[in-house]
Amino acid sequence: MKDSRTLYAQADALQDLLEQTFRFKSRDLAQALRKTGRRLPARHRRQVAAVVEAQALATHPKLAVQVDAKPLMKGLGEVTAYVGALDVEGQRRDRLLNMAALVAFYVLIVLTAFIFFLWWRGYV
Repeated sequence: MKDSRTLYAQADALQDLLEQTFRFKSRDLAQALRKTGRRLPARHRRQVAAVVEAQALATHPKLAVQVDAKPLMKGLGEVTAYVGALDVEGQRRDRLLNMAALVAFYVLIVLTAFIFFLWWRGYV
């Protein structure tokens, strides 16, 4: 594979971007992919997995010839663009607000049921 240095550089850049975006530490791209989990769409996970597999093949001189770098570079570019466009802080804030609204709704339902119970029993 002729573009192995470029592939490694972009893979390292993607690993750093994943670590920074999703707030974790990893020793390599494979571990970063595992820690990212389902926060990436399946297509992007497959693209990163292909890059991890190509990195493993690139260490062997005869197997490195089998790796085609163009689709891997294209996939890395797509994943980098996707992760760069994510608003993780906004997603966390929205999740927290949705949970707070759900708790408030449940409290409202319980209070309404309690007041109805008191009315039904004749205390109100």
